[in-house]
Amino acid sequence: MPSLPAPIIPSVLDICPHLRRPAQRAAVEVRRLVGAVAIAFPDAVLLARDPSAAERIDSTYFDHVAADLIRAAHALSDAISALDEPL
Repeated sequence: MPSLPAPIIPSVLDICPHLRRPAQRAAVEVRRLVGAVAIAFPDAVLLARDPSAAERIDSTYFDHVAADLIRAAHALSDAISALDEPL
């Protein structure tokens, strides 16, 4: 007997369309924040991608804080994007 395909569950934004606009605005603001931090702390971008780069560059405490913020912002951006993915 053939198995039935798994049901597709709509995305959160399909179920709650009133969340779409705030999610889009949040995504834009997260990108703006990352852009501003990257301009202010260019070494933080490298540190966010490769924390071991701290051994090769002259970084400050603030570069590391900014790198943490960039990583967290990317995680938030990924979570916002996941709201629009069906299961």
